[in-house]
Amino acid sequence: MGLLDGLRRLVGLADPSPAERPTPKVVITVERSAGPNRRPTPPEERHYLSAEEAVELLVPGGDGHLPVRIRDGFFEHAPTGRRVTAANRTLNAHGLLSFKVRGNAYYESKAADTRPGKPAFLVRDPDNKHDPHAVAVYAEGRPGERLQVGHVNKGLARRLAKRLDSGETISAWFMRGDPPGKEGEGVPCVVLTDEEGIARLLGT
Repeated sequence: MGLLDGLRRLVGLADPSPAERPTPKVVITVERSAGPNRRPTPPEERHYLSAEEAVELLVPGGDGHLPVRIRDGFFEHAPTGRRVTAANRTLNAHGLLSFKVRGNAYYESKAADTRPGKPAFLVRDPDNKHDPHAVAVYAEGRPGERLQVGHVNKGLARRLAKRLDSGETISAWFMRGDPPGKEGEGVPCVVLTDEEGIARLLGT
């Protein structure tokens, strides 16, 4: 190193030697991603009340009724517009029971009227070889005609059979279904309530 280099180093103008150069810092940024094992919440799930939300929001109002209505064949929390599953415990605890009709594909139900608000008739089927507690579901057909469209599921049928066998008439209405002559892709659904109740739920 010459005299000139020495002077430059003294006043800070000279480049430092490789050994004197500071080690560069490497900054690594890690971004979180959903990854293959992190399942995002499907949009349809966000449209339903969770069990915890149902406990908080499904409370009878001053009229004694739940803030629930039927829209497009599903229960809906009226203030928020979010759906409530039919099997929701809070809904059931307040006596609002519903079910999908089972076995409707095995019956000539195209002529039946299963539109929302139409009556469903629950009839005991004690001779059913698959279930001694079976309860059949009928709908209106032509004037004065009733057509079987399926059965109540076994779990609920056992409970309803006792009531029907005691002579009770259970008021039931279709909450999802199709008009006569139309064979829809969905399965008819029934809600157990009285005439006033179905009118309130449908807003009619």
